[in-house]
Amino acid sequence: HLTPYFQAHPVQVLSQQPIGALLRSPNAPSRMSKWAVFLGAFQIEFKPRPTIKGQALADFVVECTAREEPSPEDPEADDWWIVFTDGSSAAKNSGGGVVVIALEGFIAYYSIRFGFKASNNEAEYEALLCGLRLAAEMNATKLRVKCDSKLVVGHVSGEFEAKDERMKKYRDTALELLKNFTAYSVEQIPQAENAEADILSKLSSDTPEHIRRMANVEELSEPSIHAFPVGMICARPRDWMDDIVAFLKDGALPDDAVKAKLVRTRAPGYTLEGEKLYKRAYNGTLLRCLRPAEA
Repeated sequence: HLTPYFQAHPVQVLSQQPIGALLRSPNAPSRMSKWAVFLGAFQIEFKPRPTIKGQALADFVVECTAREEPSPEDPEADDWWIVFTDGSSAAKNSGGGVVVIALEGFIAYYSIRFGFKASNNEAEYEALLCGLRLAAEMNATKLRVKCDSKLVVGHVSGEFEAKDERMKKYRDTALELLKNFTAYSVEQIPQAENAEADILSKLSSDTPEHIRRMANVEELSEPSIHAFPVGMICARPRDWMDDIVAFLKDGALPDDAVKAKLVRTRAPGYTLEGEKLYKRAYNGTLLRCLRPAEA
């Protein structure tokens, strides 16, 4: 099949062996004479192989040398959620600000209004407790807490002793909530790095519009230490994702026949990676499914 292509173009054969002379020799064996007749249909020119240039050899070595593959990134590096908290105590009203940075960079703003009087330290603690509850409700497992209160961070880390009875209750409540996470850290940061949480704790008409429109405003009627800390966390209601996740994970279907048929029909369009559910788009792109609290 390649004969027409070779007949249409001149061919150069580079070799250190005298192939051309052997084919033209009258003393060549009969087999080589047949080869010479066959190759005579082509415009073949035999040339000695030139010496390899030093630069070409260097380029070949550079191109073909095995390179050390970069070590893969630690898969657990992005498993940490981040929560910024700040409390504000004023004569007219007190409040707390919480900024939750979830996986994949999703950010949620919360402004908590206190329906009771609180000192500055109590306001800082209330903001911390609200941030811990919110992170637990959003199913965070690893949490980094950043707070600008040296006292609160010192109490929780054990660096400072809580002498006041109310501070002890706040500390114990915070430590109890931190048990909801497989790993956590509590870090003190400068106020300049906690600007958004500070703004949320003093939410008013002067607050930047992008924060006012995105912030979830919640009311806290009584101090957190007056209630059992775990009881403050509302159980997540079931939603449409639960049935699909259960089917993809264990093959379980709802008892209701109609719902079971719907789940079986919809499930092929979804994929489960760990605990995350993704919808497969028409072009093959995986779209992350969010629960109401995350959305």
